[in-house]
Amino acid sequence: HEQIVRTINENLFFAGRPLDWLMSTPNNWLYGGLVHFIDPRRIINPPYTGFFYWEHTLFLNIAPIILCVLGVSYFLKKERTTSQATNIVFFMSFIIILIMTFVLTTQGGFYVAYYIIPILKGIRVPSRFEFIFYVPFSLFASYGVMQLRRHKKFLIIICLILTAIFIENIQINNFNQTSAVMDISQVRKNVYAKLLSGKTTIHVPVNWNDFGKASIYLNWDTITGEIMFNGYSGYLASDHDDLGSQIDNNFGEDALKKIAALKINYIIIHKNLIDSKLASLYKKQS
Repeated sequence: HEQIVRTINENLFFAGRPLDWLMSTPNNWLYGGLVHFIDPRRIINPPYTGFFYWEHTLFLNIAPIILCVLGVSYFLKKERTTSQATNIVFFMSFIIILIMTFVLTTQGGFYVAYYIIPILKGIRVPSRFEFIFYVPFSLFASYGVMQLRRHKKFLIIICLILTAIFIENIQINNFNQTSAVMDISQVRKNVYAKLLSGKTTIHVPVNWNDFGKASIYLNWDTITGEIMFNGYSGYLASDHDDLGSQIDNNFGEDALKKIAALKINYIIIHKNLIDSKLASLYKKQS
């Protein structure tokens, strides 16, 4: 959409904060306790409910940071003179960090960048720029490994570093245990894949206004191979949105006619996600 502008207060919650660079996830075996201890000092009252750790976990782990610092030192010594390419790399890294991090003052971080760089007024989650920051960070970390290659006990050091990286990435619970998204059990995967592969489907309730619920089934097609009506994108046409809302709020004959016109093969109803009002609507049409 054109002319979309998110206010500085809306971006406040979705931009990183300096403390986020030191925080891992609460599910991390090594650092989780520290995260819970720091949370009362980190979580503010945003214009949204809840706290999304995946938007505020910028910690790069200690072992890779050490490698990166060694790499920067090695790179600067190797280059001797600072080249134009080096300046560009460091400048872009600084800009990315600036964009990502919302220092809670009128003088620093994303607050300043928001007014200087017009495109930032339309960005929803500035902290996701860390994915770009990973590029120069990983390059410098690799230079750090090159720096260590000179050491006589290089293999022992590398083994220790790999062990540290492994320990820093241990999670208390795995993804399947902590995510409601993976609700297709191992037993049913093959059954659903055979039934839905190549078929057009619509999952109800559509939950257009509740992505937390909709996300529970949005990745089904990666397992089943189905062609799903449901989606989550700002580029979906308005009539697509209207039909989804109609199915949720008025699942009647008109909605069924539109679904038939779309040549939907299967309507999949998630009983665990529907409230009593929706349940009565679906029951009337079944």
